[in-house]
Amino acid sequence: MDSKFRFLVEIVSATAIIASLIFLAIEVNQSNLLARATVRQTINDNDVEYLETFLNSDVIPLANYKLKSGETLSKYEAQQIIWQQHINFRIFDNGYYQYQNGLLDKEEWLKYKSIITTLFEGNPYVTKMWDEFGDNFSKSFQMKVKNIIKELNQN
Repeated sequence: MDSKFRFLVEIVSATAIIASLIFLAIEVNQSNLLARATVRQTINDNDVEYLETFLNSDVIPLANYKLKSGETLSKYEAQQIIWQQHINFRIFDNGYYQYQNGLLDKEEWLKYKSIITTLFEGNPYVTKMWDEFGDNFSKSFQMKVKNIIKELNQN
């Protein structure tokens, strides 16, 4: 009976060690994911900060007003809108990355997706921005945006 008890204790101990190793592997994986997400967020913040240096905060509101009013934009105003959308899509790209990795919930991503759809529907400069800068975004985000555009074209 004593050997059976000792065998049972060894089985329980081995199982506990395996469970601990699995738990540790999961924790390390989650830590790595968070570290990558933090690095990506920092890079994105730096990109946005740099791109914002191209924006003229006096021109953007007027250009957006003219766009919504159906007025013709100057070349400079149009370029400002394109750069503004480039920044927006940098943020969307990062949001999609966070969503794919379980760091942004589905509801938040769907808000972004809705904004992207609305922008493509109502702002011709979004298409111009995408044509000019689309290849600069992550491949997975490029595919997602292509699917959004495809859905819009089918409607």
